[in-house]
Amino acid sequence: MARLPSWRIVLGPDKTTQQFLIQVIGDCARIRIPNGYILSDTILSITVAVKAAKHLVDITNAGEYTPMETPPSEEAKIVPNIHVQIDSLMFEATDSPIEARLNLAFRQNLLAQRIRVEHEEAFNAKVAKIEADQNRASANTRREGEWNFTSEHSVGIQEARQRLRELFSNLWISQIQDAKAIAMVKEENLTMRFREGKTVQIDDAPSLSLYVPPNLPPLFRLTLNGVSVAVRSPNWDDDKRTSFMEDLGRGLPKDTQFTLLVPLHLEVAVDSARFVLRDLPLPLLNVPPCTERKALTFTTDLVIGEEIGPDESVRWVECDVAAENADAPGTAAFNIPIPKTTMPVKTYAEPEVQVNTNGITDMCWGVSYLPIMQEVMRVVDTLSTLPIDPSPPLGFWDKLRLILHWRVRVKFSGEVHVHLKGSRDAWKTSGSAVGIALCARRNTRIIIGHPNPDNELIQLISDDMLIVVPSLKHFENAPSGMSALDYELEPGSRQPQKVIAKLTSG
Repeated sequence: MARLPSWRIVLGPDKTTQQFLIQVIGDCARIRIPNGYILSDTILSITVAVKAAKHLVDITNAGEYTPMETPPSEEAKIVPNIHVQIDSLMFEATDSPIEARLNLAFRQNLLAQRIRVEHEEAFNAKVAKIEADQNRASANTRREGEWNFTSEHSVGIQEARQRLRELFSNLWISQIQDAKAIAMVKEENLTMRFREGKTVQIDDAPSLSLYVPPNLPPLFRLTLNGVSVAVRSPNWDDDKRTSFMEDLGRGLPKDTQFTLLVPLHLEVAVDSARFVLRDLPLPLLNVPPCTERKALTFTTDLVIGEEIGPDESVRWVECDVAAENADAPGTAAFNIPIPKTTMPVKTYAEPEVQVNTNGITDMCWGVSYLPIMQEVMRVVDTLSTLPIDPSPPLGFWDKLRLILHWRVRVKFSGEVHVHLKGSRDAWKTSGSAVGIALCARRNTRIIIGHPNPDNELIQLISDDMLIVVPSLKHFENAPSGMSALDYELEPGSRQPQKVIAKLTSG
């Protein structure tokens, strides 16, 4: 699931503030969610194990067994100063093996079908010429003339047809194998850095059977370069925190009690960012690097809270400490009921995002992306525990609205291109598939969740905007895992095919 080569952790006072600092420095990190893996089950197991270990320590020190109580309300946690630096970070989810093979076959099928149709037309013309000479007829003379065949042949028609079918089969197998080999070579080149590192040899190490997924494009991949994350306690008191949560929570009472409450200040900066689906040529998001500073910065005060609920909202999970007959024959099993709250964990934030890149920030959406996004949403749903009640589960977007109480403001220093892709073929980048593009320039910003007179959730605002029919040739040979395309920064590589409209003066 994770590969973390060349990492080190430094504990000590900060050189500037002299406060205690936890500093984590890593060369690269690759985090991968296997196909079909339910991450929420692992999170639940870790939570239950930690609570059980803590309770065992408490009852051991007390000298008597007492059951765990329903989780009480807690005060706000104090977050230590944490600074994480990673040169390259890759987060991805493995695609379904059958889906990967079907996608590969779908993309190769058009070429194979064209070759097959041409061979079949030539074969039918040859058969028509042979039958015409045998019957002394003039049928299909136009068709025969196109291919300029003679009636001479060394094998029968049925045997030749069988050989042609075998040729189609062999061509299809070799075509699929070659395409798969090319895709695997591309993936190996993209992920080579994340596989390199020192290997520690351990004598008498137990042999483990590990599943190694095929080296094919993942379902989605987020690549970040030059990642810097700083976490610390926010500079506010309880009154300001409650006002902050009341504002973002749309009237959340200030006296609300929480079983989990973590306020923190978060700062994230990256050199470049790229988010792609499978091996599609157009990324969902691409932020090229900036030559002078970080390409993207994210700053916010964040509160993570789980509201206290009634006793009916607590789920009791049995944690096995000792199995039956574990210590001696005839001993009973020892289990501890661990309380697990089922209230949703909500977040409250008002982030400011600054995109400083001098290049062009690309965003893309289209109807052809919907089937893949459904698979992505299914993976994201595994991050949260499934509800145990019989009521219908919340949809993906409803769950986001329940969990994320955010107001986001994004400002761009350079141009922003929003591609609205056409066609239902997500890999096609020519003809009707290019769709249209909104090219925003000068004082461009995206506002999400902020109050506005139009009551719109998302607003894209800029002083100038072009609506064009773009040229997507610069995306055709772009590797899916790259976080920046050098040739995208060239002015001549972004000339549109046609300008539909030009909007100026805000």
